[in-house]
Amino acid sequence: MAAGSVAGGLAAPSEALACTAAYQAQSQLWRQLSGAEVEYMHQEMLSANSWAARKKLDSTGLRGEFAWADSFVMLEQLYEATSTQVLACWVHGGRYWNVQLSSVSSEQLHQWLVILLGIVEDAAAESMWRIFQRFGGPSPGLLTTLRCGACAPQVCSRRQARAQVLTQFFAQLLLEAGGLRQRPSGQGPVLEGPPPTPPWTRLLRASEVSHWSHLSLDFVLAGINACGTTSIHRNLAQHPDIRFTGDDEDSFFTKHFILPLESTVREFNQKHAKSGPSPKILGLYDANIFEGPFAGHQLARIPGLKMIVVVCDPVSRLEKLFFEKLYCKSRADVDDRELVVVNTTTKPEARPCSRSISVVLDMPEFLEKISFGHHLYRLVQMFQERLIVMHQSFLRESPAPAYDLLSTALGVGPFPRGMRFHRYNSLKGHRTDLCRRPRGGSGGSGGNRSLIRTLQKRLMGDYEVVEALVAAAAMPVPEDVQLRLTRCDRPAELGELDTGCSAKGQCGGDSSSSNQGGA
Repeated sequence: MAAGSVAGGLAAPSEALACTAAYQAQSQLWRQLSGAEVEYMHQEMLSANSWAARKKLDSTGLRGEFAWADSFVMLEQLYEATSTQVLACWVHGGRYWNVQLSSVSSEQLHQWLVILLGIVEDAAAESMWRIFQRFGGPSPGLLTTLRCGACAPQVCSRRQARAQVLTQFFAQLLLEAGGLRQRPSGQGPVLEGPPPTPPWTRLLRASEVSHWSHLSLDFVLAGINACGTTSIHRNLAQHPDIRFTGDDEDSFFTKHFILPLESTVREFNQKHAKSGPSPKILGLYDANIFEGPFAGHQLARIPGLKMIVVVCDPVSRLEKLFFEKLYCKSRADVDDRELVVVNTTTKPEARPCSRSISVVLDMPEFLEKISFGHHLYRLVQMFQERLIVMHQSFLRESPAPAYDLLSTALGVGPFPRGMRFHRYNSLKGHRTDLCRRPRGGSGGSGGNRSLIRTLQKRLMGDYEVVEALVAAAAMPVPEDVQLRLTRCDRPAELGELDTGCSAKGQCGGDSSSSNQGGA
């Protein structure tokens, strides 16, 4: 055997011993720097629009905005606690791991406890019962999947950390759940030294954890959907110093991780690395980020990242969403079509489509789902001066100045002279009966005034937040905002239904002097 082969064969055991020694030398410290939640899996909080979650929070005595303010604070505390623990792990020369243990059977657990306790079957049975009381899964005889963050010495590779450190860490968690720990005499079994290696090491998965601050991203276009985000995305992409992660919406921030995995950050940064001096900044477009309970917390932890949010008339947006999700577009729809109204964590509610938008007055769950005021309030708290708010009517009436304001706020200066700004994903014409004067009704244009006023009252919270944000943005307050005008007050938007550019396509004939926006 060559000398090089001998050295290679000795390297692995030597490195493994170094990992074990480093952990045992400060085992208490590493355990104190472990235990944070990296992957958030509480189903009732996966959607901030969950009707079931709202009812569950209400049952605690918290109502309305107070309930969601409480859940926002809870998530903020969770993100802060996890970030603090990971940073402390790094400061002390460690690497942080997201660890998952799944499919541990009662037979494996019993075998390990018997080895651990000798022939004390009663003690093993009692510990088994305690462990399953805490970690029993939905499948009989199997523990639930256990997820946890753990800090290990820097010298430990992933394989070494998994085999020698993280396995012992989970073993200790199970032992403590089973009532087995160092105790004064007379209070149960006493364990001396580290527990024996469990038989389920191969079931353990470990991935190194990074931080959102390591992600190379300059801004996000975060919504609001159905307010003109497609137009903003396509038009901003024309700027020579702006590029996006893709030609369409990017769902990168839909994952429910408190902190990202190191592999995820590395792949993202490599995929979108700059190849030259221009474009200067990178953006990501996802029109639904504004309403996600996780994405805002994740993005707020990227230093210097700015968030663009375009707002619009709440009733006009409601009509577009109703047309897309609930409106009967043909006689076949009336007879046969059923649509999912709300995606919840429980069984979705199905409704037949309707020919009148007035049905939403009896659909509080739908009105709640499309409401956006409380989401914007949360984003203001998290991003403050990094939040860029633009009203759709400004883009529609003065596209060139509006887009120059956006690009300047992003730090790249105005667009080149002569740039043409187009309209995308628009839906002109009478979408529903909202803008049609009811039979026997009075008052010329403006649609069903009585219904519009009622809907505006239902969405009053959204109107108040939009008006406050536009006023705080130090830009001209559009007439639409001052008078709370809807698309029914713009005759050019009505007439025969035109779906020519409704599927995120470019609307023909639009230029820098024409209208902008989506709703």
